[in-house]
Amino acid sequence: MLNHVGGTKGVRPIAYDPADAHRALWTTLSAWSIRATNPDSWHEAVVDLAEKARAKSILMNAAKLRICCRRYTCQKIRFIR
Repeated sequence: MLNHVGGTKGVRPIAYDPADAHRALWTTLSAWSIRATNPDSWHEAVVDLAEKARAKSILMNAAKLRICCRRYTCQKIRFIR
């Protein structure tokens, strides 16, 4: 989109995968629409999502640590015997 002096109007293309009836594009536009309609609610949702992801990551790392500790303890016991 060019203006009268040959520059752009601040329009930037969105790169996306056209698969599944352009689902990626429509999902992005929908998210932008939600943010434009109620920015405060959108920010809260983003923070909630980040907190849930962090909590899930902490739980996953704790589970991995428990598994590693069990394996290490079992290996150590076998080595001692």
